[in-house]
Amino acid sequence: MKNKINADSINVGGSNVHDTLSSTESLEHIRIHARVFDEAVQKELEALKQLYESAPENAHRLEEFKINDRSFDADKTYCDDEHLNALVKQELHDNSVLYEKLKAEFELENTKNNNSSSPSFLNFLKFGSPKSLDVEYKKQRKNKHIRMLEENTQKILNSQDKFNRSLALTESHFKTLNEIFENKGISDINALNQGDLLSAMQDDAAFSNQLRITLAAHKDLLNNIEFQSTDVLNQGTLDVSSKTISTEYLNQMRAMCNESNVQMETLNNIIKKTAPTLDKEYAGNQLESSDGIFDQFNKESLDEFLANVGNIFQAFKSLIMPSSSISTHTMGQ
Repeated sequence: MKNKINADSINVGGSNVHDTLSSTESLEHIRIHARVFDEAVQKELEALKQLYESAPENAHRLEEFKINDRSFDADKTYCDDEHLNALVKQELHDNSVLYEKLKAEFELENTKNNNSSSPSFLNFLKFGSPKSLDVEYKKQRKNKHIRMLEENTQKILNSQDKFNRSLALTESHFKTLNEIFENKGISDINALNQGDLLSAMQDDAAFSNQLRITLAAHKDLLNNIEFQSTDVLNQGTLDVSSKTISTEYLNQMRAMCNESNVQMETLNNIIKKTAPTLDKEYAGNQLESSDGIFDQFNKESLDEFLANVGNIFQAFKSLIMPSSSISTHTMGQ
């Protein structure tokens, strides 16, 4: 299982990214295209990935998920999908029987060869080593549904690994952003109205850049959350993957929903206040004219974008959390 990355233990961003962004002159910093911050976030995520994969203690976590395809356990539930679970158990059972049968045959032929007055070198090559037994077993084993279980489980591990990096990066940037707000004497970020927030950004390039890279990391996290909803949860992948892994996945994601609720709500609210100025390329509200004929179209595009931002986390929570524990509060609204 891929461990959650601790945001307090990582050094994200690097001085090069922030030095570049902080060097922007005057009020031009607020006009920096959003993709500059998106690209900076992707570089940070790649650095985190390389750091994680190069650490010796993580080597075993990078191995492809496999189960012993002849380790049959009649009492074990391999996945929650009853049909696939039965097929996997049948293949494991058949493989365990096959292996023991081949093992006995190899031992018998090897004994005959050893006891023969004229032992055959070819028989020794065929039956005389464990490697030969494994080769013959792999030719005859059944693993179609075992592979299906393994591939579905690997999909979860890969998506969770990417999600963990995105979450850790966002948490780290959000922590830095909070420290800047505290230094400015602002105790409640959500209390700032749109004008005050944009004014503070115009007055302080370093603050503006930190806020925008935090929002870029948050948008990447939202994309990861949406992927979990559409490609993992809605596809039923958990039911057809390792029960152990899927249970750990649910536990981690439910903990994240509880622990990150304030962060998600705060950053969603900041997006709502800054999107008309900073996120035109995301919202699709780029059309302009002197007589304002596109105003309504732009407003509808922006409203759709903001509704999606507010709904992604709620949709995920509705899939991941027990129904009795889901708040009726809609974030970002």
